[in-house]
Amino acid sequence: MRVLKRDERKGIVTVKVDGQEDLYWLSLIIKPGDLITARTTRRYKPEGQQRADSGERVPVTLTIEVEKVEVGPRGTSLRVLGVVRRAPEWLGIQGKHHSLDISPGSQLTIQKESWSDTLLEFLDRAERSTLSPKVLAVALDDRNALVAVISDFRVTPEVSLRASRTADPRSKRIQSALNREFQRELAELLERLAERYSPEAIVLTGPGFFKEEFARFIEERSPELASLIRVVNSSSATLSGIYEVLRRGEIDRVARELSISRDAGLLQDFLRELSKGSGLVTYGLKQVSQALSLGAVETLLLSSKLLFDPSTRDEAMRMLEMCRRTRASFRILDSDSEPGQMLDSLGGVVAFLRFPVSE
Repeated sequence: MRVLKRDERKGIVTVKVDGQEDLYWLSLIIKPGDLITARTTRRYKPEGQQRADSGERVPVTLTIEVEKVEVGPRGTSLRVLGVVRRAPEWLGIQGKHHSLDISPGSQLTIQKESWSDTLLEFLDRAERSTLSPKVLAVALDDRNALVAVISDFRVTPEVSLRASRTADPRSKRIQSALNREFQRELAELLERLAERYSPEAIVLTGPGFFKEEFARFIEERSPELASLIRVVNSSSATLSGIYEVLRRGEIDRVARELSISRDAGLLQDFLRELSKGSGLVTYGLKQVSQALSLGAVETLLLSSKLLFDPSTRDEAMRMLEMCRRTRASFRILDSDSEPGQMLDSLGGVVAFLRFPVSE
């Protein structure tokens, strides 16, 4: 999510929705009583016009006072319902109800009486998730390599390498050594970039089989880096090859798979610690709330289901506020994913503790 304007003194923030994840953050940020201004459509039938239908939909900018926020099926859209507070006079809809449909590409202005520290943190995290790179993409063959940094709305070519070639096509031994040196240089480059950007994934793409050979080289050299690597095919070892896999949705798929894998790993760590009986983990709303109140929580895993369910939303928000106050990290898991469903079976929230807490 891009923050286009921010005036905390007036309580006004204007944002641009870049992806589906932004809708999730907005569902936490937008509250009843807020004023939301956005472009929308509204049926309009001029007075005195004799028409059988209810009028045509016209584009218009409205400001509504929020009464309710609904997340669409599978989180693909956000519906904000409320009362119209500002609208063109000719529409004659002041004080009437209207709903704004927010989706990727939407721009909206949020005005609050005041922004709590927790809501500002949500806004910052949403902005960081967009600006920070999610994936390093490498288009390569045995002659060239191009590395690009991919965030939610930008593809930035970072650096390119060219392999050395022997002038004697019969000297396979020399060429093999040169290929090895090319792989070493590229591996060192990726290690530096991974340290700088902390990407969610590294995607190797290009024609032929060199990308698979390089993936095996990385696995031998750096198993930790290799755990981030996924290999996909494209027709070119250039920037156009990277755009090719982007258009196919491969980048998003790989990043999501690795994110789910990381969530699953965290839950396995939790279950392993729970089986030890060390007292350094706990689960359930009551138990985790108690641990938070004592400042004992190091890391909290929370199901998105608790945030979207009206009966648990306030308690879930209170726990996130306690995380901020006690400097505990938190991660929100999608309840539609397999790790999210496992978390739901544990009460929707678990915590890794700094020290044991007696119940």
